[in-house]
Amino acid sequence: MALTKLTTSRHNIKRAEALASYGINTLDLPHAKPGFEGYGAGTCALCGKQNLKWLFQIHFDEPQGLIALAKIECEIDREGAVTINPIGSSCINDWIDALPETREKLELLKRWDVEMRKCKEAMKAKVVEDLCLSAGFESPEAAVESYRSFLPRLYDRIAYRHASRVLNRYELRALDRNAYKVQTRRLGRKACQDWLKLLAKLVALGPYIAPASLAPAPAAPAAPVGAAPATPATSAASGTSGTDPNVKALLDKGAAAFALNAAKLKPYYERTYRDIHAKVTAAGKFVSPRQQKFYEDIVKMMN
Repeated sequence: MALTKLTTSRHNIKRAEALASYGINTLDLPHAKPGFEGYGAGTCALCGKQNLKWLFQIHFDEPQGLIALAKIECEIDREGAVTINPIGSSCINDWIDALPETREKLELLKRWDVEMRKCKEAMKAKVVEDLCLSAGFESPEAAVESYRSFLPRLYDRIAYRHASRVLNRYELRALDRNAYKVQTRRLGRKACQDWLKLLAKLVALGPYIAPASLAPAPAAPAAPVGAAPATPATSAASGTSGTDPNVKALLDKGAAAFALNAAKLKPYYERTYRDIHAKVTAAGKFVSPRQQKFYEDIVKMMN
């Protein structure tokens, strides 16, 4: 068997091993008699393909004379006639390409295949590294780390809605599904290019998908020396002089509840309360009835 792209594929090596297990090598070619068996179901005896429809077989007559002696030297020997079946309609066309010559050559081909697979994996890894570098990342690990930094944001409902306007759910799943393959450098060129393009879209969305609930609470202005520290109650009173009385009453109620029972809130709701309270205090109104309802629900949690 010559070393070519056709004969050295994993598919062909598997078939060569199957033929050798029957004691068939290139010396048996003159004794081969293919035959059509009809329509049915089965698994190919050479390549292992399942659910065959059109079935064939190959019968090999018993080797005689010098051929029988030569087969012993090849260490791929058989006793008597051999019939291999079933064989699929694909293998029956090119099974000759998989005929092994000697046991020694077959083992050498298998060792050669292991080393070539190592080379292909190294080539694939180099492509992934070069693509990540050209995209502005020091390494594939840095690219994946950039993607994973967005995951906590995408867990937020509002942030996910913003992201889904540019990246549909299939693209978001592709980002997640192929991240590990990028990190381990096992992604093909086209797939890696597509992954980096999706990541670039996500990075561009950064400022728009950072939800207030995950943003740090705004720092309170420094109090004058000797003055009492500001509380949500005092800050609400100082910024709501022109606020609707109902809104002001709700803010005062929230500030009082927060001063007494802030520990009842989980970190997510505490950050959300602080953010809404500060914005409504500054604006003098709620952005929407939905925001007001959310604020009221958080205040109820503290009562």
